[in-house]
Amino acid sequence: EYKIRGTVFNFSIPFKSLFSFYISLKNVIIINDKNSKEVKIMEKILITGASSGIGEELTRNLANKSKKLFLLARSLDKLSLLKKELEEKFSSLECICMKYDLTNKNNLENIVENCDVDLVINCAGFGKITDFSKLSDKEDLDTINVNFISPLILTKKFSEKFLQKGQGT
Repeated sequence: EYKIRGTVFNFSIPFKSLFSFYISLKNVIIINDKNSKEVKIMEKILITGASSGIGEELTRNLANKSKKLFLLARSLDKLSLLKKELEEKFSSLECICMKYDLTNKNNLENIVENCDVDLVINCAGFGKITDFSKLSDKEDLDTINVNFISPLILTKKFSEKFLQKGQGT
């Protein structure tokens, strides 16, 4: 059981070995106040890369433990299907789908401003399996932006937001 407050988890490169951590997330809790013994389950969660892979599986696993999920991915169609499935299954759940390509690191502040969350889980990631020398400069930069730069900026910005609200440590 993790006792955490205003937390960001990064799964920038989705390796299957991270599933052991995924299973342990079912016990994630948040403590509201340093002096309080009150404990509550994190109710509002942002998950990047929610349309497939670890992000999708985490979304499914956390749906019955959350009140509001902000689902972010490049594919709005896949997110909409997932939203429909989860909201039908869990009537008290609200899913908000956000189409965003994390190769574009210029408007990440909009995500931070529009998502009032207790927990951020960065699962978006990709890479091409090919000879390194065959990748274009754009492909290299896109990979770096999605797997490293965007999660770093989101982590920093949400951490600042959590600390301002007295939720960070």
